Amino acid sequence: MELDKSKYAAAYQSEIERQFTPQETALIWDQARSGYQKLLAAYPDLPPKVAAHTDGVIFPAIAVYRALLESCPERAMEIMEQGMAQRAARVGKTYARLVSLPGMKGVFLKLFSKGAKSGFGEKSGFGQEFLTDSSRELAFNIIKCPYWDLCTVLGCP
Repeated sequence: MELDKSKYAAAYQSEIERQFTPQETALIWDQARSGYQKLLAAYPDLPPKVAAHTDGVIFPAIAVYRALLESCPERAMEIMEQGMAQRAARVGKTYARLVSLPGMKGVFLKLFSKGAKSGFGEKSGFGQEFLTDSSRELAFNIIKCPYWDLCTVLGCP
């Protein structure tokens, strides 16, 4: 996979483009691409469901963060947070539109529950504890997280 194909990397890139000159953006992005490829090479044999998280979300974030640390260490985390906030706002609007349709809240929760169990289950490197799982409410704790584990091992906040 290439860094430029990650939806999450795209969110960071748009924020970097907003705050830096085209030349600075190109330098940061070249460093991030290189860092991303190094991360992929360091973890070549991850199970497919774990790799879906590492290759598309975790490694892009780490690579971009490390590139930002080289260019602007005092602002690196702020830029990452702003980029992710943009992505979260877009996804949140989509979810809000879905659940605003008549009868869709229960359908959405059922589908979200199924997706959470599959995409964020043991085969994806997570541990979960479901507290409530109904058509009216969904609550669960993440008790093991590859995002936390890898970011900690790789020295990222």
